[in-house]
Amino acid sequence: MARPVTQGDVEETAALLAATQEHGMLTLPDLTEAALFCLEPAGSALVEDQSWQSWHALPAARREQLSALALDDLVTRGLLDRASAGSAVAAPPLALVLQGRRQPNVVVVCSVPGAPSRSEPRMYALAEQGHGVRFVLAERGGEHQVRHYGLATPTRAGRMLAAWTVEGSGRRGLLRRTPTRTIALYRYDEGAPLVRDTLQVQPGEPLLVRREARDGSAPTQAMMDAEQLGLLLTDLLLGRQ
Repeated sequence: MARPVTQGDVEETAALLAATQEHGMLTLPDLTEAALFCLEPAGSALVEDQSWQSWHALPAARREQLSALALDDLVTRGLLDRASAGSAVAAPPLALVLQGRRQPNVVVVCSVPGAPSRSEPRMYALAEQGHGVRFVLAERGGEHQVRHYGLATPTRAGRMLAAWTVEGSGRRGLLRRTPTRTIALYRYDEGAPLVRDTLQVQPGEPLLVRREARDGSAPTQAMMDAEQLGLLLTDLLLGRQ
């Protein structure tokens, strides 16, 4: 039987959120894809078809072996109580990752033509009833099927997304055009239809930002710098645009 949430868990979670507010960003534990598939058997709010299919294509015995190794690793790292393995009750840093992936109000998907989707940033905005979005879980795939996580304020998350649009652009030759980068935001409001906002950003000085209209009308475009783009993305995360 899973242990209940303790007062210590509540206090540690509050301390993590306070640190995020103070510093703008807090590093959370890295997780393997095997650990995520084990902890989220029904999937998250955003399921990568390729990773999901690859996992379920493995023989059942191999999946069980990898799941056991992943859970043992979480227990060793103090992120999961062995009695609670397989349940949502986890140490606060892990619980924040799982909550963000399962119950976001806004999901952000970044993509670059020709690049693996798992290697690009994804974000999950968490709202508090009566206060709107207060924190954003940032996710990015790394090597060896490991995913890196951090918790950010909406302002920091907007800046991070803006910085990603120009990531690596300075290393390209003069005759090589930096690919347009796409940021898609999906907003889930209870009782309302899904809302999608899509920005296509052409790196340069300034940035050329093309925004698709929600109602299917002609898209708009504007020139802006990274700071202005970060403010726009923050407003979209907060639902102010």
